[in-house]
Amino acid sequence: MLLDREELRIDFSVPAFDSFDNLAKQIKQELDNRKLLEPNDKDRKKPKKRFILFLDKVHHPGAEKIQPGLLRFIENDRLTRPDGEINCEGVVYLLAASLPPDKLYTLEPKDLWTRIEYSVVLNHPLWLEDNEQRRGVLQQYFCLFCRRELEKLKEEGWQGESLFSNREQRERTLAALSETFANTLDSPFIPLVSIT
Repeated sequence: MLLDREELRIDFSVPAFDSFDNLAKQIKQELDNRKLLEPNDKDRKKPKKRFILFLDKVHHPGAEKIQPGLLRFIENDRLTRPDGEINCEGVVYLLAASLPPDKLYTLEPKDLWTRIEYSVVLNHPLWLEDNEQRRGVLQQYFCLFCRRELEKLKEEGWQGESLFSNREQRERTLAALSETFANTLDSPFIPLVSIT
């Protein structure tokens, strides 16, 4: 699934919360801070724009108390708060875990893990033995880092003309740079410890 550049991302580390209510409160506060809520019905609100809710470390033992509430949230597309309800239809949920999907499916609550429609497994490049796979993953890491840094520059008001101004040109440039990056780091002459 491709995500629109106009969509907003809201990030939280799940173990940082002691209850789903506190996580829900922070989600609502973040939507309020960004002025993304508009009245829908009497006590309901809905986001003005589609947003991505990124929840990290969702499988950690500290996240167990959050998971049942998170499951209800995903099932109902509603964030219920004492001060009203937020219609969250269309929200994209990105859940990050450092366990592979087959291990997640063994954890409770099982319904939470079966709700995950797409799984993207990012292997650590140092664990891959196949040179082509390792180079491919290194290229992906490099591109991800560059895109994030470019977004930060844009948010800070950077408007400089460069190879990154035009999207097509930016992707060609990133592909070339990432290939050089991957080929350099994939060299057997570079000690593995220096990559991490």
